[in-house]
Amino acid sequence: MRRSNVNKAACFIYLIYFLYFLSFIKADEIFERRSLIVGNPAKKIKDVSDEMIAWKTEGTKLYQQLPKDMMAHCKPCEPLRTIPPEREEQTIDYKTWNQTK
Repeated sequence: MRRSNVNKAACFIYLIYFLYFLSFIKADEIFERRSLIVGNPAKKIKDVSDEMIAWKTEGTKLYQQLPKDMMAHCKPCEPLRTIPPEREEQTIDYKTWNQTK
């Protein structure tokens, strides 16, 4: 029995780590693990470093925490019409990949 290409693609995506959304993977296409895959049709543009994986993992944790934080701390309010002068500066908890490199 032949497996569908959808199952193959799902299996490979799990192993790749970084596959940009809307990239089209051709039937029977195989990519190396730890590859950055982009485009239509999908192609490898570079290897994924340990540093890049660590950065992506940290960003994913932060993203997954956002709904919990919102539910715990947010409440209905009126929008600000002006920024209050005593308002504290927002801290930067996460850097973009280009700031990290």
